[in-house]
Amino acid sequence: MVLNKINNTAPTTGSGKATVINPGFTAAFTHLLFEVVNAPTGTIPANLQPYFGSAGWACAPATVTPARKDLKNYGFLSLPTGGTPGTCGFSPPPPPSPPGRT
Repeated sequence: MVLNKINNTAPTTGSGKATVINPGFTAAFTHLLFEVVNAPTGTIPANLQPYFGSAGWACAPATVTPARKDLKNYGFLSLPTGGTPGTCGFSPPPPPSPPGRT
């Protein structure tokens, strides 16, 4: 399989083990991959925190867990670690209750 250019932009840069996803690659041809857990909005269940929480397996720095390195080796980019929108491990707050409900 050969990765060809799209819009005259190569999908990867480097070669061999130094091959990485080209940050200038056309965004319309990228695919976001994310984990979804069945839990109330704004939470990551305690039993899944070690995997998907902001300090969990999928989000911890490569020096702590091999997950980020493994994901990169399979051609995925990782979000930065944190607890804000756009970061790995972020869980949005629950929506406000409708008027008249608590």
